[in-house]
Amino acid sequence: RQHATHVVTDAILLRNEKAAADLAQDAANYDASNKLALSGTTCWDTATSVPLEDIDNAKYAIRADIATFPNVGIIGPQAYKALARHADVLDLIKTTQHAVMNVDLLATLLGLKHLYIGEAVYADDAGAFTDVWADNMVLAYVPEADTKSYYEPSYGYTLRKNGFPQIDRYDEAAKLELVRNTDMLVSKIVGADAGYLITNAIT
Repeated sequence: RQHATHVVTDAILLRNEKAAADLAQDAANYDASNKLALSGTTCWDTATSVPLEDIDNAKYAIRADIATFPNVGIIGPQAYKALARHADVLDLIKTTQHAVMNVDLLATLLGLKHLYIGEAVYADDAGAFTDVWADNMVLAYVPEADTKSYYEPSYGYTLRKNGFPQIDRYDEAAKLELVRNTDMLVSKIVGADAGYLITNAIT
């Protein structure tokens, strides 16, 4: 029963993450001043790119709109690999006491309270795996849970109906015991000006 509960819960959470990722990575959801499409020599896996400048510009664009810097970053695994290996980032590490790059150190270098690598993958009908988070980076301001206010700007929320999820089990044909998870939730961008999208981080 515990295994079945984990399986159905993980499936629902992955589906919701995929929906949220599609929403966050859709350039149509952002104003022109809050998105950057990299290409060619500006992609982060090229020596001529300036990822730290790109991210700084994104942070200041958010601040210009909501009077505060972003506190959260979500980056796809391929974009993270390119950023973590970029010469400008490695040079910056030399000014710290750390010798090995990791996500916490990168968050500190970028001035973000939270940095997440979108490691989730999904399988299509043919069984081929694809990253949920592509070679993109999303920067956003999201209020901390203990300071959240209706009057404070926020990039987005995941809304869940009270009382959910509901997990129950039932027998079928007196032979199978089935575990069911019913959930009602949806992710919404409620303040696009509190976010910034950088796409096509790798060539």
